[in-house]
Amino acid sequence: MNLEIELLDSKKQQFLDDIFPFIRDLRYVINTILAAVGALDVSLVMKKYLSDRYPVIDHYSLAQGIWATLWDGRNGGGFGLIDCYNSHDQEGIAAPICVNRFLPIAARSSMKHENPLTTCAVFTMVRNEATFLPIWIRYYERFVPSTDIWILDHNSTDGSTDRDKVAEGINVVQLVGDVAFSPHYFLNRNIEIFQQRLLRAGYSCVLFAEVDEFIVPHPNSYPDGDLMTYFQDFIDNTSFDTVTTNGFDVCHLSEGQITEPDLNVNQNLIIQRNFWFPDILFGKSILTKIPVRYQPGFHSSFYRDNTRVYFDKTLFLVHFHYGDKILCLTREKYKYQQAKKLGKSTEQHLGVVHVANSFEDEEDATRLLCVYALLTTNEETFVHCPILKNNTRDFSCHMIYHIPQELRNFIYI
Repeated sequence: MNLEIELLDSKKQQFLDDIFPFIRDLRYVINTILAAVGALDVSLVMKKYLSDRYPVIDHYSLAQGIWATLWDGRNGGGFGLIDCYNSHDQEGIAAPICVNRFLPIAARSSMKHENPLTTCAVFTMVRNEATFLPIWIRYYERFVPSTDIWILDHNSTDGSTDRDKVAEGINVVQLVGDVAFSPHYFLNRNIEIFQQRLLRAGYSCVLFAEVDEFIVPHPNSYPDGDLMTYFQDFIDNTSFDTVTTNGFDVCHLSEGQITEPDLNVNQNLIIQRNFWFPDILFGKSILTKIPVRYQPGFHSSFYRDNTRVYFDKTLFLVHFHYGDKILCLTREKYKYQQAKKLGKSTEQHLGVVHVANSFEDEEDATRLLCVYALLTTNEETFVHCPILKNNTRDFSCHMIYHIPQELRNFIYI
């Protein structure tokens, strides 16, 4: 019995002796950019140090090599692709600016859609959006079948994406990523790949809209903002591949003597607000027939050469981030707290993380991130942004305008 224990202990020690150099060298490959390259490197290091004593490693290394080759084939070789950024002006398309970019390509899609009313797929990504997600679904479900709506859920814990909370037929896809927050690059790559998957599944066009964004065709051209008809016209029009929206941020007059009430989320949102401002950052190329690559935040895009992009000034992106003071401060407080967990390392984290790292005071940070939800009036009842205390960031308030009455009367969000 003692001999068996000694032999067992000897094998354990031998395995530890074998595995140590493998682990030591493995640290040099774990930061590889492509999953296939990383997996193949791991298998080669394992083969180098372990295959003599453990023959199964040879089989594993061979299998990883086959998988890496297939992955590389599906992903266009990974690097060296030429993408072009098509800037635009109010008249249409300007000359593209082409640069080398890495564009991940989705694996072959197995998603199906067979509804005769299908036009475009519509999708978003969420994390703990119990207030806005039902509004987003309510809006887009009026224009597309529920089976063409897709929600990418990034580790929600508030129950908002549970099956009993989401309308029947709507697709919920679970993502795995950073449990503390959703870095912009993680968000971008998942959106780009999922957009490709939907196009490869056979959808004629795809719309990506964040959970507080509502795409609204002008009611003069599309009565009641009929987005389904707009989708069909976009599909039928073969003169362009991608549409860029005309972005507007809805504001909340919430401070001072004259105020608007808190949003009633069970009623039409836009009729409850009077002010907005045009925002070039929300002129987004998010309705497309072809794959698009985005800068973090989706505020600018890279396209392949010869992509035909149309800026449609009558297709509004109505952004409700600032639409309610309490909602905005609550959401941004949560994001600020999550961003703080990431610390000072911001190489892959933009937006709120930069603000979080600029402010030690939570209230100062969240008020800056919600500044247009804090509109006030002066003695002449002129609507303007508040003065922010302890603000070290450059900030100038946009001109605030009345939302056109024809939109408030005929659009339901």
